[in-house]
Amino acid sequence: MKRGQAIKAASTITLVSVLSKMFGFFREMALAREFGATFETDAYLIAIVIPQMLFASIGASIATTFIPLYTEARLDKKQELSTFVGTFFKIMVAVSTAIVGFGLLFTPEIVSVISPGFTGEVRELSILLTRIMLPVIIFLAAGGVLKGILHSHNEFFIPVSVGIYQNIIIMFFILVLGSRFGIEIVSFGTLLGFSMNFFVLLPKAISLKAPLITKLNLSHPFVKRSLYLMAPILFGNMVLQLNKLVDRMLASNLDEGSISALNYASKVYTLPHGIFVMAVATVLYPSFSECVTKKNMYRLKELMITGLSSIVFLVLPMMAGAIVLREPIIRVLFERGQFDTLATQRTAFALLFYSFGMLSISLREILSRVFYSFQDTKTPMRVAMGMVVVNLLFNFLLIGPLGHGGLALATSLSMTAGTTLLFIGVRRLIGPFGFVTFAHNSGRIFLAVLGMIGTMYLTLWIIPDIPIFKLIIPTLTGGTVYLIVSKLLNVEEIGVAKDLFIQVINRFR
Repeated sequence: MKRGQAIKAASTITLVSVLSKMFGFFREMALAREFGATFETDAYLIAIVIPQMLFASIGASIATTFIPLYTEARLDKKQELSTFVGTFFKIMVAVSTAIVGFGLLFTPEIVSVISPGFTGEVRELSILLTRIMLPVIIFLAAGGVLKGILHSHNEFFIPVSVGIYQNIIIMFFILVLGSRFGIEIVSFGTLLGFSMNFFVLLPKAISLKAPLITKLNLSHPFVKRSLYLMAPILFGNMVLQLNKLVDRMLASNLDEGSISALNYASKVYTLPHGIFVMAVATVLYPSFSECVTKKNMYRLKELMITGLSSIVFLVLPMMAGAIVLREPIIRVLFERGQFDTLATQRTAFALLFYSFGMLSISLREILSRVFYSFQDTKTPMRVAMGMVVVNLLFNFLLIGPLGHGGLALATSLSMTAGTTLLFIGVRRLIGPFGFVTFAHNSGRIFLAVLGMIGTMYLTLWIIPDIPIFKLIIPTLTGGTVYLIVSKLLNVEEIGVAKDLFIQVINRFR
């Protein structure tokens, strides 16, 4: 893609992602309002995280291996593409169905492993809710293949809009049926909502004549390559899921509501990643692959530095804002109904430590895709294994003095360690890529962020203690200072951000 096309595509993804995340927050706000930070919420969150953890490895594998192979297969004979796509789709559905069957058979054991601190009523409820929601894995896997097909055809709008349909359905079940029928009906609504990952994408995939129903050919060369490339990603992401598993296990032994506090804080912590970072990464990944295919390393390095610098410009001020305004953010978003002041304090405490890893998790998304564009899936896997070791070490060191905040900080530290290793790996893979220039640009952005932080603290000290004021006014004053200082320091990324913002605004018209 050319720069204008990339910005246009990124603006589409950003706009729809913002809407999707807004509905996602409305969903979390509704859940907090109806059920608070109670054992029912803990049970629901454990139940929903189990299928997500079981599927995450498959989903990441589909996203990173299917797109380049599908693009390559399109250049081959039509029958080759048809057979490859149909076989790959059937394999993913079969594997996900087997995972669901395994999960249904061993649900009590899985719940006991993930939440060893759950006993009695909360354990039984977790088992029931998990069994209700496990089939979402099938819809996520089938939808993942369809999403890969649409992305390969530069169709970004429909895949990213799935979250809107999903969250609207879940919100309906929470607000309309939840108070009457309990958390169980919310689980059924969650199953229905996640099924949209398949049903919303299917019509467009059919219009693109996606060959989903063809003969099975396990010996197809593209099928063999996809399975070979997927193996390290599967293992690497299974290892990363171990981080989340250990966090849930340890949190289940802490005070009631600790799991809920970590969940709500993580929604805020991953917000920039879900909106801006994924937009940039989704648009850049096909271009990375094209550069590698054409052996244009200069263009690859240029794109990578532009992507990394743009993310620093967008995410670093959000990271600072989350740290400074953590309590007003949680109060405005969640404090109502059953979500009381104590729940706000616990969640804000977790958000403080999660926020330290906000930039690292964002940069990691771009760096990993550089390796995947070279069809190197082993290096990110090894890095993921190292991250788990770091996470485990700091979990046990920090949970004592910091409780659930220690678990959040351990996650941030492991993300930072992993991103550092990926930078080193990229340097070895493609040679010098302009890290000094990147560091210089990041340094100027950091100076602008310091001015923003000082402004926010000053504003907080002046304005009255009204939650919405404490959130909006420091955000506006701090953001204004950030942009002014960035302009004075000649931060180049402000131009990219400006173009992206203009594109987003134009789409509202």
